[in-house]
Amino acid sequence: MALHQKCWLVLRRGRGFNFSDGKQPLAMARKSLTEMADLLNLQSAAETHLAHYEDFIRSMKPPLCEAW
Repeated sequence: MALHQKCWLVLRRGRGFNFSDGKQPLAMARKSLTEMADLLNLQSAAETHLAHYEDFIRSMKPPLCEAW
């Protein structure tokens, strides 16, 4: 079972995170994912998932305009 499937099972049981924590929902999501990975003994999978997510976010940022 993949990490997101196991995390979904934990979330279905009432575990989640608050999206209105000081306007930093991604930080709360990262913390919640890490906590769930600890509970499920999937720390390595969580780190890999977060690394892929960070790479994806970086790839979506527009390149700087060279004319500036």
